[in-house]
Amino acid sequence: MTTYIYDIEVFSDDCIVVFRNPDAENNHIVIHNDNYRLRAFLEQQDIIIGGFNNKHYDDYILLTMLLGGSNIEVKKHNDWIINGGEPWAFPFVQYKKKPFYSFDLKDDIADPGISLKAIEGNLKLPIVESSVPFDIDRKLTPEELDEVIRYCKYDVDSTVELYKARKEDYIDAKALVAEMYDVPIKEALGLTNAKLSARVLNAKAVKRDDERDYIIPDNIDVKYIPKVVLDFFMQIRDKSIPDAKLFGAGKGSKGMTLDLILKTSYGSCPVTYAWGGVHGAKPCITVEETENRVIINQDVGSLYPNSMINFGYCSRSMEDPEAYIKLVKKRLGYKHAGDKKRANALKLVVNTVYGAMLNLYNALADRWAGRSVCISNQLAMTMLIVQLAEQCETIDFININTDGIMFTIDKSEVELSEMIVATWCEITKFEMERDDFKEVIQKDVNNYIGITPDGSFKTKGGYVSLYKGGNFKTNSLQIIDKAIVDYLVHGIPAEQTINECTDIFAFQQIVKTGGTYEGSYHYISSERVKIQKVNRIYAVKNEKYGQIVKGKWITEKR
Repeated sequence: MTTYIYDIEVFSDDCIVVFRNPDAENNHIVIHNDNYRLRAFLEQQDIIIGGFNNKHYDDYILLTMLLGGSNIEVKKHNDWIINGGEPWAFPFVQYKKKPFYSFDLKDDIADPGISLKAIEGNLKLPIVESSVPFDIDRKLTPEELDEVIRYCKYDVDSTVELYKARKEDYIDAKALVAEMYDVPIKEALGLTNAKLSARVLNAKAVKRDDERDYIIPDNIDVKYIPKVVLDFFMQIRDKSIPDAKLFGAGKGSKGMTLDLILKTSYGSCPVTYAWGGVHGAKPCITVEETENRVIINQDVGSLYPNSMINFGYCSRSMEDPEAYIKLVKKRLGYKHAGDKKRANALKLVVNTVYGAMLNLYNALADRWAGRSVCISNQLAMTMLIVQLAEQCETIDFININTDGIMFTIDKSEVELSEMIVATWCEITKFEMERDDFKEVIQKDVNNYIGITPDGSFKTKGGYVSLYKGGNFKTNSLQIIDKAIVDYLVHGIPAEQTINECTDIFAFQQIVKTGGTYEGSYHYISSERVKIQKVNRIYAVKNEKYGQIVKGKWITEKR
């Protein structure tokens, strides 16, 4: 199978398609206003094409061209998509099947709003935008055509770099899963992780209405659950509370929450319960081990997969009810045999199923099971926290999460805490992974540095996660993360870290102009100059270069 990465540029009288084999250099195939040549190229045996966001744009523009659409039809289809129309619903296409196989490198990236231009910046590539307006209502001049082809080639080259960054852990992993489960590789690569997981587990979509019929598992002892916590979660059974109010509606809406203070003899820790998980942390503190006290971090291994199995919450949409259990055992078999490639490939499926159960548009959809997993995990962790708090007189909680807890405790009670954790593991069938820290520097539940006795350290959160550098998803102001960690862990002044850094990209900030703005502008010598939609920004001392600002709203923001 030969892979080609591609991109399309559409104008009123010109359509340019560029393909490139990612395993070869400077081998761009440029097709300009030639549907016959395009068809001949795509009819080659055993090829697959990939791009960025092509599932929602480029693939369907290709389809219109392959169906014999003129430049007029191609431009209409382009405008249809740009203006919010579903690409497959365009009248000329009429839900026809694409006669080629493709994959989309935007699939399964956590930030759905990320653009190729932002990725170019994150990968330390030039951020290139064409100066040729896409709304030109005439044929491109030779000079304009040359620029558009150069621009399209560059976007293809950038997408090739993204392909290389995702190949081993994403593309190759999906191909290996397909091979193990007899799914045609060309089809598998075109599926999201969630859809591939449903295919592997032979799931069939079933409509259900029992999402809120939660039942507490037998291995959750409610005598260790504070009444206020139990009452909070039992609200799920109260159908008079609308789903939108209970769970939240839309991105950024958390729904109903419960805020508590966990108090012990040695201190207190604020805790918030929500439908997505429990979180708690002492804010803005530094904790160090002492002659008499230690810092222990206990994490549940593979919480969600094990919870689905231990509590009986595997999707009921699977043809074989044991399919997920067999999948997890198969992965563990490869892991114990030292076959990292197959173990990591199956991990992709194992870790995707929980999210797929909450997705009504996936064949694995089973929102009762998905909701039950999240509630039961929080009740199980509460069970452990309450027992530790009641029986360990010297315990003080530092950080609480759905899948783990961190606390300080007198050395005299470490053995007791281990016995409580071990008993809890026997009851819940979870496994705990313990880390000891000599120092913890914490901003909040999702931002901390844990330093181990041997001097190594663990970083978590947006303030310190780029300490070792960025990636294709994020790479802005990495120098700040490095300066923070160097100072807090090694005592190196921030000024020294900054002054000694010679990597210019460590100082970059990638910023994007949102679709509700007209554009971005840079004040240079007090004059406003329009700039690109995505930009790499640096702080400089020269006061000639002023602020970079976003322009006026296209529509009123509400």
